[in-house]
Amino acid sequence: ISDRVAYATDLAAAVGDAPLIVETVTEDREVKAAVYEEIERHAPPSATIATNTSSLSITELASSLSDPEQFCGTHWFHPAHIVPVVEVVYGERTADETVDAAAAFLESIGKDSVVVERDVPGFIANRIQSAMAREAWALLGAGIASAEDIDRAVKGTFGFRLLTLGVLEKGDHSGLDVHHKVLTELLGEVDSRPEPPAVLTELVDEGRVGLKAGRGVY
Repeated sequence: ISDRVAYATDLAAAVGDAPLIVETVTEDREVKAAVYEEIERHAPPSATIATNTSSLSITELASSLSDPEQFCGTHWFHPAHIVPVVEVVYGERTADETVDAAAAFLESIGKDSVVVERDVPGFIANRIQSAMAREAWALLGAGIASAEDIDRAVKGTFGFRLLTLGVLEKGDHSGLDVHHKVLTELLGEVDSRPEPPAVLTELVDEGRVGLKAGRGVY
């Protein structure tokens, strides 16, 4: 596979005849805007330009371009060569043809494109994933269970099942009346604070940031 990949250290050479350009630079609006300016200078006028941002507004990033209609989000998930879904995200001025072109490319390389029709922070998967993470950290911080048991509970219950049933599909299987009653009882109990849990902040302040530091939760 690597033999079929062409590498370039010059952006003009990389995008000169590219029909689709996916930007994956650091999550900094100003850095991205500078890259878009250079892309537009060298790319074909008809090129679709996409961003791999996982949190920044597609609409806001598109404002850096002369033609926001040709810009969309293509949000890949790590590890990108294994995870099947890529979210294709509309900005407020994204043309349908732009989303169609990005989705068609993704389908052509065996990816499953999921269209996000409104530009909201975190799109679909990261919003759901962040809600889950907030509650997991809250349980850890409150001493409800150990990190090991929290992770085992996730992997061995709904995590195990998620490969087959999505959240809304599971509601149909359980019965939406049952699902409604469970949410009625639990939503007032789950964590809803708008800031990261204290236990996570403490770990970061201590430099225990995970694998790259050799220490994290574990």
